Amino acid sequence: MNELEQAFQKVTDKSAVIGVVGLGYVGLPLVLGFVDRGFRVLGMDI
Repeated sequence: MNELEQAFQKVTDKSAVIGVVGLGYVGLPLVLGFVDRGFRVLGMDI
């Protein structure tokens, strides 16, 4: 299984950890959307 297939599998089974840089107008709703769908999310704001 190549890296793309591994990444796709992690997204499919929701074991991927998603990182979002910037928790402003776009970032915070994006984080909340991923969390609502069952993903683990790391958010960073500078």
